[in-house]
Amino acid sequence: MKTQTHQSPGNRFLWLAAMAISSTMAYATPAAPPAPGAETAEFVTLEVNSDSQLSKSPLDIQLKDGIAILTGKAKSLNIAERAAARAMAVDHVLAVSNQIQITEYSGDTNDLNKSIATALKKDPAIDASNISVSSEGGLVHLDGTVGTWDEQEIAREIVSHIEGVTMIDNRLEVSFEGIRTDRQMAAQINELIADDPLYDGLSISAEVKDGVVKLHGEVGSKGEYDRLVRHVYVTGIFDVNADQLNINSDLKMEAMSDKNYSPDRINELAARVLKMDPRINDDSISATVFEGTATLKGRVRSVEAKAIAEIAVRGVPGVMKVANEIQIGPSREMVSLGAGNR
Repeated sequence: MKTQTHQSPGNRFLWLAAMAISSTMAYATPAAPPAPGAETAEFVTLEVNSDSQLSKSPLDIQLKDGIAILTGKAKSLNIAERAAARAMAVDHVLAVSNQIQITEYSGDTNDLNKSIATALKKDPAIDASNISVSSEGGLVHLDGTVGTWDEQEIAREIVSHIEGVTMIDNRLEVSFEGIRTDRQMAAQINELIADDPLYDGLSISAEVKDGVVKLHGEVGSKGEYDRLVRHVYVTGIFDVNADQLNINSDLKMEAMSDKNYSPDRINELAARVLKMDPRINDDSISATVFEGTATLKGRVRSVEAKAIAEIAVRGVPGVMKVANEIQIGPSREMVSLGAGNR
């Protein structure tokens, strides 16, 4: 639900001008995509810094075996995940290990809780009447019920925008009750479009009537077209009308593309990013991705590690939602060993 930047189509090629003045980049032609390796890391850095919402965040980007490792600091979880999304779209980047630290909240806890509750209440994509909020420092707990898995995900996304929220423990339960309105689905879809770096600067809109979404605007390639049609099938949508969605090759994002991996590839990359994050340091966590939903299982020692594991798998292309079923506490083996030694 990141705010869409209103850029002219020419800004999609901002990186070309930057490459022309950079002595560290050596591409055969200005429009050539980056080669695997150091050039890709430099291009990712350039791409991230070209985003007006990210330019003030001091981020460091390295590439290891095709995975972009992002470190540094950001004001909000939303900003960190926006950086990860932009890096993820770059050619030759297989996935992202998002290790960005969020600036800790220094104000009153009650004020933070009120800000979160207000943001949830105002968002048209969700009915937040049964959601309660609590926090400890920057760690926010969401409790209560929502009607669909989509709304569970939307609630997390809304909270990620609040500065000072460092991690989110999403404990919302899904009741599978109620009917999503056209207004809610349209709001969700337009927010998804605004989130996606492949559509940054483009004039794309969606309207929903009786469960059918109609798309308007232009995209830069067939891949961008297919990605958009695929992603707008949110809960409650049963058909997509893309007759007014056109392809204009002049708008194509150079060296950035949709990554529609196979299920096996997505699961492999999910396992890799979990192992790469030193803050998790627990081999007991497993991730299984099916139809865009990553299910996390295992046991960790803290709620912070549970939240970090969720951030990690969101760095894999194809992961749209996360069902975080990780348990908190020592493993059963450790508990049994301790009991036997008393």
